[in-house]
Amino acid sequence: MNEVILPLKGRENVAAIVPHRNDMLLLDGIEAFGEGSLKASAVISDSPFLRQGRAPSYIAFELIAQSISAYSYLRGLRNGDEPLIGFILRVSDFTISRPFLADGSEVDISIHEDCALGDDLYSFTGSVSSDGEEIASGRLLVMCSQNGGI
Repeated sequence: MNEVILPLKGRENVAAIVPHRNDMLLLDGIEAFGEGSLKASAVISDSPFLRQGRAPSYIAFELIAQSISAYSYLRGLRNGDEPLIGFILRVSDFTISRPFLADGSEVDISIHEDCALGDDLYSFTGSVSSDGEEIASGRLLVMCSQNGGI
């Protein structure tokens, strides 16, 4: 994909910019991309995490990670670089305000690149909210290498 027009809607379109596939792809849209930030959206449905009509709120961590992946792709595209794969090294200060998300819940994901720590380490802050309520937030440290990275 040489150009991405935002907002990008639909899992099939999001799949073109993140490596996740089938029911492990949780993002339904990329709403905005800017210098150091990305906003995404998802509907909690068709997920292996759903049990009895609800999913544990800790899937917010995966929503943030997939948003970082989309950010990586878009930043690489903007800079003329090949998209690379990142590896999560650490999650810190992660908080969750409620235990579950109901099937069909619409969530908004926001990530921000806090800083680059050299050429291969990046710190991100991310949050997930639904109906104006922050459900989860935390920091992720991501590493890249010659064969993968953000």
